[in-house]
Amino acid sequence: MAKKNKKLNNQAAAPAPEKKKKNTKGIVLNVLYYGFLVLLVVGVFLVSNMGSGGKVKTFGGFAALTVLSSSMEDVYPKDSIILVKETPASELTIGDDITYIANQTTVITHRIIEITENGNGRGGRAFKTKGVNNPNPDSYQVFEENVVGKVIWSSYILGRGIKFVSKNWPLVLFLLAVFVGLVIVLNKILSEDDDEEGDGKSKEAQQHQAVQPDAPPQAPAPPPVQPIPQPAPAEPMTQPAAAPVQAPQPAPAEPPQIIAGPETVADGRKTVVVTISPQKGGKPDKEKAPIIIEITSANPAPVIIHTPDAAHIKEAEK
Repeated sequence: MAKKNKKLNNQAAAPAPEKKKKNTKGIVLNVLYYGFLVLLVVGVFLVSNMGSGGKVKTFGGFAALTVLSSSMEDVYPKDSIILVKETPASELTIGDDITYIANQTTVITHRIIEITENGNGRGGRAFKTKGVNNPNPDSYQVFEENVVGKVIWSSYILGRGIKFVSKNWPLVLFLLAVFVGLVIVLNKILSEDDDEEGDGKSKEAQQHQAVQPDAPPQAPAPPPVQPIPQPAPAEPMTQPAAAPVQAPQPAPAEPPQIIAGPETVADGRKTVVVTISPQKGGKPDKEKAPIIIEITSANPAPVIIHTPDAAHIKEAEK
């Protein structure tokens, strides 16, 4: 068990392998270096492919040429570079800018303004062209076998750069050599910095692993303690509930005695006197005075005309 725990601790203390970081700066410098080199090679290739000997060299069906005149100034300024794609004559239409061979030493790029079928007498097409900035169209027809292709792209800035390279190639080569040297030196410095950083991290990890003490072996966990069952609590002894003591209820009150007197008539009004005497034990209650009510037809509500108190009743009985 102790050996197993020691092995696990050593594995936990060992640092995870770090992924190698990419040298971003080195990649950028390499891209700039190779990009500049490719641009230089392409520029030299383009300069060497200007039409000569009555034929334009193409690469993969494309040709790059430099504009040398101002006949198409509004579309392609002088010194611009144009990219020409080989296109079948049957696919060309009016308005396309085409590059064609005018003679053994001249290559021209003008716009199609008219198309003639069987223009060369052999079933081929012939094109009437014109420079955008020229006042008059060309005095000749361009036969399809002399067409190099259709212009698909142009750049004035890139054309000026290529022209500068072609005229100042010794200076460009010197600058390129200096640039390559700087790239090599910077790559070497950055690579050494990355190596030192990686070595420092690995040494620190090794020291941390060496200093890390072995964890003591862990003792096996004791078995869980089972709880002791507790006896159920005894039910408390209860006394029988005593019968509730009922309070004495008062005797129900006896209804009073109502005596209506004789009906009298005076001034066209009928009057009846009613006497209400409280009862006690079947006899008039001497402690409570009777109530005498006079009911008159002129007065819809009964009127109490006399209510003697208990003292007057006792004196009257004496």
